[in-house]
Amino acid sequence: MQRAWFTREEVQLATERRQKYLGTAKASLRQIQFDPPLPHDLDSKNLERLRQIFRKTQCRRLDIENHVPVTVSEQDLTKALEHGRVPRQALLTNPPPFLEFPAGLRGLHGRHRVQAGSELLPPLDRWWTVDLYLDDVGDNLRTALIEEYANQKKPTDGEVYRKIRQYEGEQNEPFRQRWVACLSKSNRERLDQLDNSRNRQLRQAFDALLVIPGLWGRGMRISMIHRLIAITSIEHILNYLGFVKESWSSWVNHDLEAMKKISRDDVERLELMAPGISRVDAKAVCGLVLSGQAFAGFSQSERMAIWSRMEGFGRLVPSLYTFFEDFKYLESCAHCVKRLCRHPERSIWNTMQHMFVKPPESEKDCLIQTSESSFRQIRMGSMECLDLAYRQVWLYAMRHYPSMPPDPKSEDELLAKPNRAKADERVVYEMAELAHRLGFQSPEITALINWSPDRQIARAALLQARRPGRFRYDAHMVDTLVDRIVDCFSAAVPDQTGQTYELLADSIVKPQARCGMPQMRAHKQDSPLLFLDHLHTNTTPAADTITTFFVRQCVYFAFFGKPLAFQSADEDGFEQRPLTDLGIFMHHPSGKGLAVTDELVVEYQSTGNLTRGNLQQGPGNGHSAQESPEADVDQINQQHWNLGQELDQYSESQYSEPANPGSYAERAERPVTRVDLGNLESMPGVVDDQNGSNSNTQAFSDRPIGKSSRPSPYVQISFLLWERGEWRQTNCLTVDYSNLSQVERVAREYTRKKYSLYDINLQSLSPAQCFRAATMDGSNAIFMISEEEERKESKECRTKVRSSIKYFQK
Repeated sequence: MQRAWFTREEVQLATERRQKYLGTAKASLRQIQFDPPLPHDLDSKNLERLRQIFRKTQCRRLDIENHVPVTVSEQDLTKALEHGRVPRQALLTNPPPFLEFPAGLRGLHGRHRVQAGSELLPPLDRWWTVDLYLDDVGDNLRTALIEEYANQKKPTDGEVYRKIRQYEGEQNEPFRQRWVACLSKSNRERLDQLDNSRNRQLRQAFDALLVIPGLWGRGMRISMIHRLIAITSIEHILNYLGFVKESWSSWVNHDLEAMKKISRDDVERLELMAPGISRVDAKAVCGLVLSGQAFAGFSQSERMAIWSRMEGFGRLVPSLYTFFEDFKYLESCAHCVKRLCRHPERSIWNTMQHMFVKPPESEKDCLIQTSESSFRQIRMGSMECLDLAYRQVWLYAMRHYPSMPPDPKSEDELLAKPNRAKADERVVYEMAELAHRLGFQSPEITALINWSPDRQIARAALLQARRPGRFRYDAHMVDTLVDRIVDCFSAAVPDQTGQTYELLADSIVKPQARCGMPQMRAHKQDSPLLFLDHLHTNTTPAADTITTFFVRQCVYFAFFGKPLAFQSADEDGFEQRPLTDLGIFMHHPSGKGLAVTDELVVEYQSTGNLTRGNLQQGPGNGHSAQESPEADVDQINQQHWNLGQELDQYSESQYSEPANPGSYAERAERPVTRVDLGNLESMPGVVDDQNGSNSNTQAFSDRPIGKSSRPSPYVQISFLLWERGEWRQTNCLTVDYSNLSQVERVAREYTRKKYSLYDINLQSLSPAQCFRAATMDGSNAIFMISEEEERKESKECRTKVRSSIKYFQK
């Protein structure tokens, strides 16, 4: 046995048990005595239950789970063996021998079954199977034996697995069999699968976690072992299990004895928390650890050291429970990927490794998918290209697995159930097409591509246009005609101009929903982000809450780890995505608004770029930004940096709650102006109070002319109120990506004042959804309507609201 796997107490109990255990025998029921003696201290309901069982199924006295533990003195055992002329070794054989004990046996548990047996068994057949222990057992072992044999609470799969592995290591087969008997027949068969040489890695990965007893409380699921094996994705399973061990061991500084002190309560209190990302979680975890509610077996100084290691943990705390829940997600995706390589002999990764066409040169252009219809290229070595291509096939499956349920093994074996889901043929085709484009080749991929949905539609159109029986096509021309129709389909181009990301689900995720299969609404919301560039962003800013996308990100990294080498589009400067087209309205420390149109308007972009049309004439300038030389990039970058410094000074007042509760209402009286909206295009319906007419600010050019060496961490979020038939700006917050909570705070203030919150598509929002909704739809704005306005709104008014909001759309 690898003693390092188990705690000192477990090893001591196992050692004493091995020393005190004498074997198994059959003994007369009258010789088994209890304290108090029978028939005292019996539960009548339990006794009647056993009577009914014994009448229906007989007593099953030889079954391991029905043995009665007893103690006997060494002297009495010796006399019984001599009287029966039974060698001592026979106590360890099957079937056990029958013995007569001169002074009787002291039963530790089983008084109800002994009493029921005495009543129901024939007089000449009143015996029971007993496990013999020496009568000098210690109190701890005596208690453990009573609890184990009582089996009042069925042990968890994790407890059974640990005990089986413990007694295997001790080569104590009788005790091992006692714990194996706790499992159903199907679970015993599934556990035996781990002993197969093909599954040795999986067993070793589970056994490596035995050193942390707290993981095994409710985590292990023996009933799912066959599914772990069936998906042939052992590399990803090993990644996750290794991540579980590394996380928990790192928090106790990889100290073996400290790992043994991690309890079930510790794991269940902390799993699925994200102390390095969520401020709410960080506060909760800090309180649990430092108060001793978690890691209770550690000293105060040890707990402080544990917290110092946990507070920077930027993922969800994993466990065996989260592993089996998240495995369901991986399994659904694996069924999709296996369509590209039917019946992989070893694993999906190993099979697809051989399917990848390696370039002859050491480096090549590697395709990176940035959306469903767009790609970019980066320079990578062959192994890095394989790694990224393989990940992108899995990410396609993660985006589309609901449309690709596994095919039944045989149609004839199916039950006749209505509406059985079938895979979307076009989705499967596009997965095969993507895999081929990324460099994978296999007969299955070729077959899926050749069975193009476009070609099937074209062939069906030919047959429908001219009914068979009355018309026929030249057999040599059919493929040519199909090709012509397919060429017509190829004329279509991706339509991304009107693409919007609707906030379909609450992005805040409670701990119990942070693992397993995502809700369909959350999947629809997050699937457009399941691309390498989004998943591999280097930093996730701390916030008060956890989002559904962060959960997907954690699950992805737990199974797949970090890539060999990769830079997201943001890191290598490939893609420039504007965060906002709204101008910046800053508040001066004096309390007066800074007239940005009189000084400087800058449009911030995710890459930190300035755009030529965003520079207005400032005081003291003899020419506009449009007249400045394009080569003078350094001067523009310096202006960008200076403005960032001003924002640092002004943002603190924006982050704080208003001193006067009525300040929001006061700001609501000020309409949107060109100062507030900067370089917005002309928007009918947005009124400038100074002249009472519609603003007609001309849109400036959006051509980048320089790239700042200091990317901006800010984004502007505007709150717009519908009032008297107009949208009026009430707030324009300068938000630091490291502190998103102020948008939620302001939004909550408005909801308390009976304002309803909407995105640009007039989808209702909760305060927690506001930041993501505003930045996702590109408007960087939250739209508000008071309850009073909503009550009095007519159909004509609602039409006007929808019409006017269109001018904020990109």
